[in-house]
Amino acid sequence: MPQVVLLILGFAIGWVVFHKNWQVQRLKNKNKKEANEYYIKALNLVIEQNHNAEVVALKQVVVLDTDHVEAYLKLGDIYRRKGNFEKAIKIHEGITLRQTISKEMLIKTYFCLLNDYIMVSNKNWDKINNIVDKLMGIGFKDLGSNIAFKNILKRLDKWEEIFEIQKRILKLQNSQDKKELAVIMSSIGNNYMKKKDHKEAMKCFKEAITMHEECINGHIGLGNIYKSENKIHKAIEEWQTVINLNPRCLPRIAKKLEEAYFEEQEFEKMISFYEEMLAKYPNVPEINFALGEIYEKMGQKDRAINLYLEVIKGKSNIGQAYKNLYLLYVKGGKKEEAMSVFNKIDEIFIKKNKE
Repeated sequence: MPQVVLLILGFAIGWVVFHKNWQVQRLKNKNKKEANEYYIKALNLVIEQNHNAEVVALKQVVVLDTDHVEAYLKLGDIYRRKGNFEKAIKIHEGITLRQTISKEMLIKTYFCLLNDYIMVSNKNWDKINNIVDKLMGIGFKDLGSNIAFKNILKRLDKWEEIFEIQKRILKLQNSQDKKELAVIMSSIGNNYMKKKDHKEAMKCFKEAITMHEECINGHIGLGNIYKSENKIHKAIEEWQTVINLNPRCLPRIAKKLEEAYFEEQEFEKMISFYEEMLAKYPNVPEINFALGEIYEKMGQKDRAINLYLEVIKGKSNIGQAYKNLYLLYVKGGKKEEAMSVFNKIDEIFIKKNKE
């Protein structure tokens, strides 16, 4: 008899526990369903740009379902956009402490945290570097995450890490194209230049050019180092290479070239080089403009005017060419011509900005 009682009692307790668990699970399922409905509502509010209502909906989601990580992520992002970086960081850091979070969601959360810390004026570089190190260690293998991480790292000026990520991207794309790697290596070189470490900078610029012979930034950087070492002719050679590779890059180095030729008292050689480039690339406004400025400084105003006219012929966006031409006409007493240039300025720049 006692065995029967125990059996019945055991069955009763089991049924109570089962029923209780069933009720809890049922409530959880109900809450998850409601939470998903609120989450969908929040996504629709994003489209409507109703951010206050979006916050209310997301808060309701996390009340109903504390495991809804996506809702927490978006809630933190909203606080960041509103300028409440402290609250955004608190929410996103809280997610990283979860033991059951998936690798995919952890990566997303670290991305959000980096964006939070980037926006803070007094950056906590220890925290930033710690997150970057963790993400570099995770080594995610999908293309989208690597590209997203690379874009974040660019905002942090972390070019050595970007270089490693770009190598992963090329591997995922099954690509041998090293153009982007060369540009990144040039940026690493520029960082060494800022630190006055010219030896390491030169290594980087030379490596960039080895990776991609036509790396503009590599040649510009190498020219800058030669100039700093007073190797003027070598600097000029590198900068001339840049113009030969892409004449539209002339504005980036025109002043450098002028100063270098002036130091060597070889101004005529510079004019000869520009004239040679002009003959080779007659429709490149940057060359016409640079040569026009040189002739204007030399007092050869008619030659300068003709070159500036070539610049504006194609409605170029080199605003200084219009200004220089206008002032030359005004000083020369050519009111009609000056007014014509002024009208072009109004048409191309002022009206465009209004649009």
